[in-house]
Amino acid sequence: MRLTPLNSVQPLHIASIISNAKGLPVFVDVARIEVFPTHQATGGDSMVKFPEQ
Repeated sequence: MRLTPLNSVQPLHIASIISNAKGLPVFVDVARIEVFPTHQATGGDSMVKFPEQ
């Protein structure tokens, strides 16, 4: 699926996410927020250990 202005992440979406994060209780720590369109492929989250030389 090709990203267009109709299905891409818009500034208003980011503002909403930040606003919601700011409204969380003080005991909640938001360390990182990752945002990308639903149909965008991710690079994966697996780590590979290289052999020691």
